Amino acid sequence: MMFYDGVVPYSQYIDLCGKSIRIQSDSADWLAAIEQFIPLQRISATQSPNWDIRYREAGSDKIDDLLPLPAESCRTCKLHIQEPISLEYSIYCKENAQWYDWNGLGRAYIDLSARRAEVVLLTEQSAPLVLKIILLAERVLGRIIWPDFCAIHAGCVLVGGKGVLLTGPSGAGKSTATYALMQHGMSVMADDIVYVGKKQGYVAVALTNIIKVRQKSIENFFPGLPASVRGFTLEDETYFPLAAKTDTAGQVALEAILTIEQSGRPESRLERVSPLSVVGSVFPVTLADPDVQRRTAKFHFVTDMLNNLECYRLSFGTDMSRFAALIHEWGGQSVSSLSR
Repeated sequence: MMFYDGVVPYSQYIDLCGKSIRIQSDSADWLAAIEQFIPLQRISATQSPNWDIRYREAGSDKIDDLLPLPAESCRTCKLHIQEPISLEYSIYCKENAQWYDWNGLGRAYIDLSARRAEVVLLTEQSAPLVLKIILLAERVLGRIIWPDFCAIHAGCVLVGGKGVLLTGPSGAGKSTATYALMQHGMSVMADDIVYVGKKQGYVAVALTNIIKVRQKSIENFFPGLPASVRGFTLEDETYFPLAAKTDTAGQVALEAILTIEQSGRPESRLERVSPLSVVGSVFPVTLADPDVQRRTAKFHFVTDMLNNLECYRLSFGTDMSRFAALIHEWGGQSVSSLSR
């Protein structure tokens, strides 16, 4: 595929897990959004970045010229996602290249050999900015850092100076728990997807600083939340930028993983469990990858991760203040000194 070689007036350079990335666009507003919602370290301009990403918007009559798809025989799957909006999309693969075709929204192309990516979104669509940022982060940036970093279906908070993953099936309360901790002054990295790599130990990084809470959870657990800080609503979820004081840039050492189940009672409770008890919370979504080799690699990565992190079951109560107090008390100790 030929990349667009026209003049691109705006550029942003970031450090993505040790890789220098140049993001170019003909829209200053788009790069300002990246500055606001992608919590990665900005770096000085370099003539030889590790990766080039170009973002544009175009009409549906132009997209086939700007970012053509390969032959139908290269389509590996057709999928449907529910969040952040209901969206059908197809994935195409050919040699070391991959295409995403988001129905009615746009396309992305990633060339792993050339280390370049193109994103073209349709001007006719009215998708909110948050969706564009999430697609760029999860489908493009997340693909670039694989296999060094694996996307894990979990939130991540800092407890006692260490990273702690919050995981559970959809609807278990990951985002509600994460937001409650943020409201009570704790540092939050992510609420739904976090990227984990293995160095001396395991480290986590967030690719966006956007978290979401279901509208029903706001009504039930945060009824006094001022409308001025309620972010913006997409379908039945409200999206919030993380608090300005929350430093999510960089990598955080992980030490524990909490699997969430709703207690139905005001109080919350923590208990140490075996890694096997956490498998059902992490595996289904984390391993939902159409690529067999990647899925197998993720299986081995997550299995090893669970065997090397402390695992807990969190019975998540309905009283957010009592829940936050429990985690604060827990974080007052060294995470690794908790009773086994």
